[in-house]
Amino acid sequence: MGAYPSLNSSNGSRHYDITQAWLGENVTSEGDSKQVDNDDFDDGLNSTTPVTFTVTNDKWDGELYVNILMDLNHDGDWENSTHNGPDTSPDEWVVKNMKVDVPEGETRGFKTNVSLPEETWMRLTLTSHVLKDWFGEGEFEIGETEDYYFSRITATPPPTTAPPVTTPPPTTTPPPTEIPPPTETPPPPEKFYCSQNTFENNSYRPGNICVDDCPENFICTEECVCVAYAINPPTPEPTLPPTTPPPSCEDLGGYSTQSACESSCQKPDFCQYGEGISNCWVCIDVTCQPPLTESQSCDNACGTGEVCLEYQNSGCYSCECEVDLDVTALSAGINLHSSTECVNNECSTTCSLEATSYVKVINRGLGNAGASTLSVDISPGVGAQTASIPALGPGEVSQTVTITHSKSAVVAGKAEACATLSWWSATYTVTATADAGNQIAECNEDNSLSGTATPQSQ
Repeated sequence: MGAYPSLNSSNGSRHYDITQAWLGENVTSEGDSKQVDNDDFDDGLNSTTPVTFTVTNDKWDGELYVNILMDLNHDGDWENSTHNGPDTSPDEWVVKNMKVDVPEGETRGFKTNVSLPEETWMRLTLTSHVLKDWFGEGEFEIGETEDYYFSRITATPPPTTAPPVTTPPPTTTPPPTEIPPPTETPPPPEKFYCSQNTFENNSYRPGNICVDDCPENFICTEECVCVAYAINPPTPEPTLPPTTPPPSCEDLGGYSTQSACESSCQKPDFCQYGEGISNCWVCIDVTCQPPLTESQSCDNACGTGEVCLEYQNSGCYSCECEVDLDVTALSAGINLHSSTECVNNECSTTCSLEATSYVKVINRGLGNAGASTLSVDISPGVGAQTASIPALGPGEVSQTVTITHSKSAVVAGKAEACATLSWWSATYTVTATADAGNQIAECNEDNSLSGTATPQSQ
């Protein structure tokens, strides 16, 4: 696969959990990337002109996004998917963060405005968050990646066969005193245009290739567009071709030029050459599939923290989450310590708790999130501590944030007396909340992640 990042050793795309949602109707777990012809269930792709695909959601309750790479310059990688300079190479990241709406337990198909070129390597990836500066690498929480190779074979028209010619009889050499008669030249063949639709009580189809339509003793022209030749016996006067011209692109419902097509074809519809009508431009009708809509206001359906955005200059719009902060990783360690002193049979015990939590925060939205506050609460009775989270870009994950808790108290009696304290427990619940206090408007304000911790006693 050239320099495409596929194996773990080259940081190829990989997914920790492929049982939540995947491409197609089936999914295969691979310890390392297989070649495209060895994958058991690479079935997400449905068609290539334009590219359509299928997504299955088994039990994922979050957002789903699809990204597609194509090696358009055939250099063995997808690294032209992120260039921003004067490089004239094509942008190989052809579908960027397409949000797909698939309810849990369902499989749905989706259509893009991208068509596959004649030959290319393609990568189709499903993730739970938007990607940034991506050219086929990385590890993801859920989803699936499928690779495809396509090579189209262009049909070659049949060779043009020269019409048979009637050979005149050999010239008899006259005696020297006689002048030989001139050699008779056969007349040129008669042309027959199938656009006339009828010939000798047979009907033909204008605009179609005439190989199978020609009657006996007729052949196609080199252009292979509905013109046939008849071989007639020698006649004094050749038959002239009819003057009826073949139908124009406009007669067949298309356009002769790209500019004429684009002036009439409005987004999300688009112009394509030779689609259904040979040698003509055609306006392809496109319907925006949910959650996309042709309304530039998204029918006023966007909620808090969402904006209505056009998808990849396609003429289709959807409500996208501008900012969504969430806790993506949480771990904690808790230590309990007791120290007892006794004087004249009267004992007192110092009971103490030390806790350390490690948290990461992610921005799952498509816009920039400003600085926010992270809170970690430990119950029962320990309380909450906070820390600052810097501004995060789309899809960006923060550095690991460390938050500490401590509690201490002196109780009468020996070590077992610590159990009378409200914050002394055999297990604790640790809850981390991103954007504590909801200082930032988000499309989803459920920003918490909880876990259970068992303390170490000393």
